[in-house]
Amino acid sequence: MHKWYRDGRELPVGTAEDTYEILSAVQSDSGTYTCKGQHKEKVLYTGSSNMVALKVNGEAPKPLLTLDSPSGEIFTGDTVTLSCRAGTDPAGWEYLWFKKTQGAALTSTDSSSTDGSSYTIHSAAVSHGGEYWCRAGRGRPAFYTPYSDSLQLSITGEAPKPLLTLDPPSGEIFTGDTVTLSCRVGTDPAGWEYLWFKKTQGAALTSTDGSSYTIHSAAVSHGGEYWCRAGRGRPAFYTPYSDSLQLSITAPPPAVLTLNPAWRKFYPTEKVTLKCEIQSRQTGWSYLWYRDGASMNSVLSRGNEYTILALDQSHRGRYSCRGRIPGRAVYTKMSNDLSLTVDARPQAVLTLETAWTEIFRSDSLTLRCQVEGSSAEWNYTWYRDGRHLPLDPSGDRLTLTAGNNSFSSEYKCRGNRTGQPSYTEISEGFRENNIVLKRKVLVSVASSVLLGLILTVLGCVCLRKKRKLAYKMTPQNDMFLSKPPTEHLCGDLEHFSNEEQSTEAKAACSIELYSILDLKKKTEVLPPKQNPEDLTSFKAGQ
Repeated sequence: MHKWYRDGRELPVGTAEDTYEILSAVQSDSGTYTCKGQHKEKVLYTGSSNMVALKVNGEAPKPLLTLDSPSGEIFTGDTVTLSCRAGTDPAGWEYLWFKKTQGAALTSTDSSSTDGSSYTIHSAAVSHGGEYWCRAGRGRPAFYTPYSDSLQLSITGEAPKPLLTLDPPSGEIFTGDTVTLSCRVGTDPAGWEYLWFKKTQGAALTSTDGSSYTIHSAAVSHGGEYWCRAGRGRPAFYTPYSDSLQLSITAPPPAVLTLNPAWRKFYPTEKVTLKCEIQSRQTGWSYLWYRDGASMNSVLSRGNEYTILALDQSHRGRYSCRGRIPGRAVYTKMSNDLSLTVDARPQAVLTLETAWTEIFRSDSLTLRCQVEGSSAEWNYTWYRDGRHLPLDPSGDRLTLTAGNNSFSSEYKCRGNRTGQPSYTEISEGFRENNIVLKRKVLVSVASSVLLGLILTVLGCVCLRKKRKLAYKMTPQNDMFLSKPPTEHLCGDLEHFSNEEQSTEAKAACSIELYSILDLKKKTEVLPPKQNPEDLTSFKAGQ
């Protein structure tokens, strides 16, 4: 026999069996149970057994009915699994499945099966749709939970054809691009596995990116016709194939660099625009500029144009460009090279055209402007003290006259024409007052030199005559003069007859007297026809 105890108290009903059954447990049956054995013939008891705690929580909880797979829309051919769970510990329960249109519990069929807490519909059809319940039971006799809440199962028909799309969605696709194909089934793509196909390949393409197939750094060989399809469940249920998508991948078009204006040579301060053109339907290009092969990342360009407002020698070099698409690894090939040559402008040269012989007797000067080393036809612009002189026509000569301070101003000129280069460098400055000053100095110097030459010549002539006359008049044995040379010469003239007195001798004597006696006071040279008597009286007066 056995005795049973709950919370230390002997239960009133004893049994010889080694089990104690509670046929319909209630919460008051909760407690700690023990037992011990009693000898059939003797008053002999075993020790108490181990304790077993029993907790009766009240009514059994309502099972939770869920749809395990698939999520979202369910299509004919799908594999559908319903799950039922009683309480927090599903172990030991047996589950029963019910559908609204059927009175008895569902059983396994060719198209459905029960597996513990799951009910699976294989290759679902529209007829499998409806309202489902479940409940759980255990024990002998069986104890059942209440029915679960109902679950409405909708089978929408055949699976739709997946939608295959391309990212980027529009425009041309170039080598180097990253291309992504996307495949989507219905409104909820979750739970699907996607397969990718290309016309030139028999097997499915390998993809590890869910509903997307990505081509990194695309090449021309990646072009072709693509499809996709989706599948889910075990065994797998597949959608139809998507419509095909034709993927075209081309090399980026070349960039073409042009100059505006299209001159071969340029000159300082001129404006030039470099234009990078790409023949493509694709929009949104940005442009990269290079000079002598080095990147010009610091330059600011407006669209596909790079403008230099004022050229100088630092802008010389070989220019090229290429295009790129922002956000994409797409670059065009490098454009053609254009050499930009910046030559020095022709130099205007200002010269004085008035001859030096005319400067001494003229009150006007003529300046001429010419372009050094140029055979082209030029017009000329004249400047006076930095201000433009409005001359019409713009000739190459400018005539200046005395007055109005014109000789104290500085003049410059510049060549102009309609061709290229359109103008020259401004000439060096020219001041007329320098010429006037030089003219005055040269006149003074020339006058002094001329007077000196005249006096020198006359002195030489006089000296020659004097020596000649002295030789004739002086005895050979008289080695010394007893009189001053002048007195001796002029005094002896009286011994000569009037016929013998030549005009040259008289003039020489007069000049000698002039130079010896009083050159500073004498203001007039004796005329050539002066009588000898006058010469004598003149000497006596001295």
